[in-house]
Amino acid sequence: MSLSDVASIGSLVSGLAVLVSLLYLAQQTRQNVKHTRALIFSGSASRAVSLYLAMASPEASKVWVAENTGSTDAARIQHEQFRRMCGGFYINWDDAFWQHEEGLIDDESFERVTNGVVAMLAAPAARRYFEGVVRAVTGDFKFHNYLEQCLARASAEAAGRN
Repeated sequence: MSLSDVASIGSLVSGLAVLVSLLYLAQQTRQNVKHTRALIFSGSASRAVSLYLAMASPEASKVWVAENTGSTDAARIQHEQFRRMCGGFYINWDDAFWQHEEGLIDDESFERVTNGVVAMLAAPAARRYFEGVVRAVTGDFKFHNYLEQCLARASAEAAGRN
């Protein structure tokens, strides 16, 4: 084998190594994009949940109801607090659902989240609220399909206890 043949083999090997490196970098870049999107969505969800929970405080709910309805009726304020708490749950569940869809939460962890969602939906008022949310949205949305499945499980479990 001549020196020229060895150089050709070396050139081929280095070309393959560059190709493998580029494929690896492309895969890493896709993963980084996926993780960055998840961080952005989670950060947004975290801010929204914090805002909803802040708005669920008695003082904030009272101001909101008074300014928007002209009333300071305790039942209306309590209902507003409940709506805000449910809004916070909705955003949190939506975040977990999409992280699972993107492969960032494994199936076992997501099943624990789902069990928590079903447990929350076992409360009659929460179940009614989220049934209304699902009915209000038209179209085929993956998260709402998931929420409908959780509602069905919660209803079945509640019926089984009665």
